[in-house]
Amino acid sequence: MTLKIDPSAVQPFKFNPLEAGRAEPEFIVQLLEQFAGTKLSAEKKTSILTVISELPEGAGMRDLYEAIKVQEAASLGVTVELYEALSPVLEALQRMLARGDHGALFEQPADV
Repeated sequence: MTLKIDPSAVQPFKFNPLEAGRAEPEFIVQLLEQFAGTKLSAEKKTSILTVISELPEGAGMRDLYEAIKVQEAASLGVTVELYEALSPVLEALQRMLARGDHGALFEQPADV
């Protein structure tokens, strides 16, 4: 006898790290640190934990991403649209600085 399963009756498993980490929000912070490959400052950790606590039940990682983006834009005093426009430029500058290949460009004092 062969057991046949109707594929439309099978619910796909969806792991939501945010729901898994709701009881332990520090789990999400550690997860983000692992993926970023860096330690977050105490201020950034507190900010992320606050954002997580304000998300509604059922929120997912996309919701966390959007909420952090809104929070970061607000902390800089810019709109989300301007923040999105500047993000790739800031990331490119950060990569240039991190590599050290262009380090001399960043040794000059900023006049800003």
